[in-house]
Amino acid sequence: KQMARLVGPKGGLDKVIKSVQSGHALVHLDPEQTRKAVDVSEAMAKRFLAGSDAESEVLVAAIGGSVSGDYLMRTLDLKDGPKVTFITDYDEERLGIILEKIRKSPEKIRIVIISKSGVTTEVDVNGMAMVDALKKALRAKGVPEDDIKEHFLFITDPQLGNLREKVRDEGYMSLDHPEHGGRFTMLTELGLFFYFLKGGDSNGLLEALDNWGNDTKRLSGISKKIIPY
Repeated sequence: KQMARLVGPKGGLDKVIKSVQSGHALVHLDPEQTRKAVDVSEAMAKRFLAGSDAESEVLVAAIGGSVSGDYLMRTLDLKDGPKVTFITDYDEERLGIILEKIRKSPEKIRIVIISKSGVTTEVDVNGMAMVDALKKALRAKGVPEDDIKEHFLFITDPQLGNLREKVRDEGYMSLDHPEHGGRFTMLTELGLFFYFLKGGDSNGLLEALDNWGNDTKRLSGISKKIIPY
């Protein structure tokens, strides 16, 4: 019910029906694709949490449909894990406060940058300012470069863009941003990473995916009778 409320009727069911009728693969509604994302997201969340504690904070630069992880955490009221703060627009005064927080306690900070293209203005300005401040503060404390990289995660296009190039060249942690955007990204690495970061349960999720898969098979058989093309 919670997920249905998030997806909503506007642009939801109509979009699904049109996609089915046009023969498009609905990867964002495929339980097997979500199952793959579960494994990857849970593993990355565990790695990203290594070395953190109750006072740690994850700062996330994102915008638009890329903030689905925030919606997921709040809708499911996930309380465990580190504090997670999404920065979704540019505010010079607020950014200054955030940068000062980073300088004071860099060892407590983790940063996630989310941009499919890698050239989103607000994400670039907020994200790169935070990345630069945290790298400088950690280096000033004598933290080794390999350990510094464990404070950053980039979620971006799997092949293209400035962020993907940065990940390849400099060896940062990364997750693939899905091809589709918007509300359905909650069921991909974009949402599920934050689900696990905040203590989400994999057993319950996998059980739901099994039920979803069975329902999908039944609905597929029915749809072929109703829409034989």
